[in-house]
Amino acid sequence: MRNNLFCIALVTGIFGGFIAALLIGLGIGLFEPTYVGKDNLESQVAPVSSMDVRGVVDLNDIVTVDSPLLRNVQFRRDLIRQDVSFLLTLLDQSQEINQFQVKAEVQDVLIETIASIDPPKALEKVWEFEYNRWSRLVKLVFREWASQDFCQAVQAAVFLRGTPRKTALTAIVETEADKSELQQIAESLGIVREVDLVSAELRVMALLNDPVKAFDLVFSDSIRDAKQEDLFITIADSWFTQGGIEIFPQFLNMIKERYRESDVSLKVLRKLVETMSVHDPQYMWSLLPTESSELKDLLVKAVLETWSKQDFELALQVVTDSEIDDGRGWLYSWFIDSWSIREPKTVLENIQSVRTEHRRGTISWSIRRVYQRYGADEAINFLYQLEEQGENIALAQEFLCIDWTQEDPSAVANWILSSKNDDENELFRLLGHVLPHLATFDAEQALMLAQHHDKSEYGGSLLSLEAKVVESAAKSIDFEQVKNLLEKVSQSAQGIAYLNVGRVMVSWNAIDEALRLGEELPRDLQTSYFSGNLPSVGLTIVLKQLTHTSIDFRRNTQVWLHRRQNS
Repeated sequence: MRNNLFCIALVTGIFGGFIAALLIGLGIGLFEPTYVGKDNLESQVAPVSSMDVRGVVDLNDIVTVDSPLLRNVQFRRDLIRQDVSFLLTLLDQSQEINQFQVKAEVQDVLIETIASIDPPKALEKVWEFEYNRWSRLVKLVFREWASQDFCQAVQAAVFLRGTPRKTALTAIVETEADKSELQQIAESLGIVREVDLVSAELRVMALLNDPVKAFDLVFSDSIRDAKQEDLFITIADSWFTQGGIEIFPQFLNMIKERYRESDVSLKVLRKLVETMSVHDPQYMWSLLPTESSELKDLLVKAVLETWSKQDFELALQVVTDSEIDDGRGWLYSWFIDSWSIREPKTVLENIQSVRTEHRRGTISWSIRRVYQRYGADEAINFLYQLEEQGENIALAQEFLCIDWTQEDPSAVANWILSSKNDDENELFRLLGHVLPHLATFDAEQALMLAQHHDKSEYGGSLLSLEAKVVESAAKSIDFEQVKNLLEKVSQSAQGIAYLNVGRVMVSWNAIDEALRLGEELPRDLQTSYFSGNLPSVGLTIVLKQLTHTSIDFRRNTQVWLHRRQNS
């Protein structure tokens, strides 16, 4: 009923307005002079500068008004009854204003005025500004839009994304007094959660003069704490602004009370402590509970995370002393690991300050992070420096090879061969991480390198580089090419190489190919090949053996079946 009355009133108003405008236009046409003399015209129109439009609004005059309030009032008065086309021209010319603050104020008024006439056009112009102006301008547009056509404003907001969308919804919620209608529209558009979140934030912002109540409201609402992290931080900052570090004890008591409530997000609590600790981490540290508990661990990490960014050496000393006091070995490890994640270069440059027993792991993870963020050259430079200092970099080299190989195995192989050619054991170990990956791009090159640097005495045939290369190649090239590679494998590695390739064939259900490959082996290698592969296929391969005439194959199949029956 309400909608019907609204539509009737709208149509009546539009029709009545049209008739009135028509009559006024006719009256003006009848009584207005048809000719204006040149002298009269010149007396009515001011000189037009580069920033004048029609002589009606002079932006130069607006800019010269010192008082922001008077400037705003005068400008708004000058814009009364101007059309959108004229306002858009002014908006373009406002770019010539040199003072940023004045220009921003003028443009705010223009966007707001355009929005009062044509909200979609105003929103379209917003995106032509720098993105750091969007929030303010979007808010102005949607305040006007919501006051004119609430439903249409909400529908337009839904098409936005990210911060502009939230800003638009906030402006709409602030404008709309009828919350029940807002809820109905939100349900129809599927944005109830977003509207609830915005409404909750507005209620909380109204309570910032009483942070404890504001926290109570946020913690008790139906919205997940993680969704309101920024709001929590805003309240915490406001609380500190009002009370300084003297509120720290009360703040920590609030954290303890919230911790006892199982549904409160520990991540949010930690973030709050980090936010507050920024102002005085040393004092916050002195207030932490002494008894060991999950809460203490959470608070300790939060304070140290902040403290280490301000004064790492002092924070490290505190960690060391704390560990001596309560004997908790995890704290030092956690602190160094966190430092490594945040600043891997700094950690490597100051590795001497890290305890000896923690250095090997710290170096390795830091090198990996340097590679991921800054590239291989940077990581290699650090490795050389650390090696000169006498540090153990073996594990760090492996970490680098493993990660780098995913991007460029050929480059990794070249680096290993050029830098480690005086240590065969080191070459063998590092190439074991690289050559299987290289085999998927250049199997011949990978096999050649494997043969030059394989060490059968280093772990036996099971660790054969040749076997690893051929197995990896079998996963990426056709079986005929694999057979050609197998023919080039040294005799000492043939058994394990054939076995590995056979397993790849079986895993791809290429049973016939696996059987034929086994039959091509010398008799002394067939037993290990079939006993190694038959269990992988089970009865399927046993049934297929009926199609094969090889005496050795039948014999090996029978041997396997006999072993299986007696196992």
